[in-house]
Amino acid sequence: MILFISMFGFVLIRTTNKAHSLVIVVLACILHFAAYKVTFLMPGMEANSKVSIAFWTGFYPLFVVLGVFAMRFVYVGIIISTVSLFFLGFYIVSTFNPDQFGGVSPYHDQVEGNCKIIIRDDVGYMLNANCNRVITRKFVDGNVQKIHISTDEYARRRVGLMNSNEGGTAILAIGGSRTWGDGVSDNESYPHWLSETFNRAVYVYAFSGWSPAQTVGIFSRKNFWETEINTDNLILVYLAIPGHIGRVSGSFKHVMQYHANYPKFNVSSVPAKYVGTLGQSSYWKFLAFPAINKIFGKRNQYFYHLGRSRRDYLEHLTYIAQNVAKNHQRYELYLVLHPGEFGKTMLDLLDVESLGKTGFTVIDASDLFELDSLMTIDPKYDTHLSPHANKILGTYIAEEVKKRSSLLQ
Repeated sequence: MILFISMFGFVLIRTTNKAHSLVIVVLACILHFAAYKVTFLMPGMEANSKVSIAFWTGFYPLFVVLGVFAMRFVYVGIIISTVSLFFLGFYIVSTFNPDQFGGVSPYHDQVEGNCKIIIRDDVGYMLNANCNRVITRKFVDGNVQKIHISTDEYARRRVGLMNSNEGGTAILAIGGSRTWGDGVSDNESYPHWLSETFNRAVYVYAFSGWSPAQTVGIFSRKNFWETEINTDNLILVYLAIPGHIGRVSGSFKHVMQYHANYPKFNVSSVPAKYVGTLGQSSYWKFLAFPAINKIFGKRNQYFYHLGRSRRDYLEHLTYIAQNVAKNHQRYELYLVLHPGEFGKTMLDLLDVESLGKTGFTVIDASDLFELDSLMTIDPKYDTHLSPHANKILGTYIAEEVKKRSSLLQ
């Protein structure tokens, strides 16, 4: 394809004028943008593969056509053609994949049960409702752990007292895998210990890899507050980590590594507008990220945060706060900074004042404990919290909320 367009382009230089060449460039741009859209309609293919196909079949021919047009202006033509040949050559010889070198998992999982991933635009992906799963986790040191997972009729993880809602105040826990409880059973996650301490239901709207983007999608569902959470008063607890900023806005790491259906929302409208997946929502990221991925690898730490937007993250939190305020007479919103390095990094990126302006009260748990071998599943490979750490965190959050809350009196 590239060779054909190159040969055709040199003929154009001899036989057409600048206006004709410009028309060809415009058509190439249109065709490439069409390829960008069409590839996401191809079934049975992961997002990263779709992006790669559209990029390598569309971007380089476009570069060559642009070079052909610009060669009427010799110096510009030389620059564009050189850049095009550099990227093309690098792509051809880039057989080394740095992603093949990674950590060795300290455990192996055997999964049983009827839980499965389902696809929804508002959250991207989630477990099905009323499911049960048992994970038998075998560690390299010979230890064996059983992890029990179950969901209720709304696909929320079951934790503690699911039907107790004293005083008409609902308690929600939102976030990602650390709120969901990756690596621990239903009765070992931090929302479970919230439920135990408060002696009432805690509803978990979280899942592995989620962020405030999914909360925006859930809260924007039609009649959500009338069906799933029908109370006048609400307490919402959000466990925040730095990765949520990139997930919300679509950083390089999260576009290239996360689920193909990860959603992107425009929160400037009410209700928030779904604008596609992270891979679909930005044309410039669609062009640049696959090239970076091919050249440097998708796990290159120097590009992890490219495209991350703190402003977008704060706007999502503000949207959540305003949505809660609109639907409840009384409410309290708490943002908990994750213990250890994650909480400290959050404070480096966003100060407490900025977070507080979104409508959330900040609870700083960054000094509660460090993410060592006692507090994590594995400090090098899997820093999700251990059962022991989840209990400490859940109890701590409950006590801090009790100090501040007027809805639990």
